Amino acid sequence: MDNVFEVIADPSRRGILDLLVDRPHDVGEIVARTGLSQPNASRHLRILREVGLVLLGGGHRSGMREGEVTDCEPPCLDALSDWLDGAREAAERPTADRHRLAPYPELEARYQRLHGNC
Repeated sequence: MDNVFEVIADPSRRGILDLLVDRPHDVGEIVARTGLSQPNASRHLRILREVGLVLLGGGHRSGMREGEVTDCEPPCLDALSDWLDGAREAAERPTADRHRLAPYPELEARYQRLHGNC
């Protein structure tokens, strides 16, 4: 899961995911909509595919080629959403119950910034 967060930390990759949640897009559409170059868009798509966030059209698992259709991979997005829901629930509990955030210091630090020592 940690690698997924590193991958979606990039604004270009989040922009690509924003496009793909609505419907599949081919590489040309992604290039046109994001302003990325074709090689750069393909690189970001490859990285998204490696962590399981996107699929290549036609069942291909190799590198992106111009015109291939890409789509979001719902099971990975569901797992990410489930993890975030659990972190949100833990963050909303009293301090004594927030021990679940201990393995995620970035979430604990964010909680402290937003809520102080409640």
